[in-house]
Amino acid sequence: MPRRFDIHKAISLGFFNGREQHEQIVEPGQGHLEFDGHDIYWVSGDRRLMSDTINEAILIWLRSGDIVERD
Repeated sequence: MPRRFDIHKAISLGFFNGREQHEQIVEPGQGHLEFDGHDIYWVSGDRRLMSDTINEAILIWLRSGDIVERD
């Protein structure tokens, strides 16, 4: 079962579309994050996009209050 997080402050996620890598700023209210212990996903509406952002970002964002884990 993946862990789920609400976004409380803007965060930057990295994505690779097969040809190029790009950064996406995600603001509060633009979905939530899921972390399965290996990959970070941005879930928004019916989209679930896997991010190239390093896993350690979850701990950094939690400590800084950028994200909060859902119960």
